[in-house]
Amino acid sequence: SYLVKASLLRKAGKTTEARKVLESGNEATGGTSAEIHNALGFAYLNAKDYERARQHARKAYELGIPLPGLRDQLAAAGYPL
Repeated sequence: SYLVKASLLRKAGKTTEARKVLESGNEATGGTSAEIHNALGFAYLNAKDYERARQHARKAYELGIPLPGLRDQLAAAGYPL
């Protein structure tokens, strides 16, 4: 539900609120959700906070997220994992 709510907020242009929802979700899951870390990685990437994006990307991949998009976009921005 955190991912859905964040997605709806992001689509409404409320990116800061969306990141806050994802951070709450990350805290609620004890940092164990690869999907939330992946979404946070993209949220911070879009905000051009590349170091935070990279931190969440590393955790998402460590937790087994199979999608290469975040890794590829970070590398293209000059922040490879």
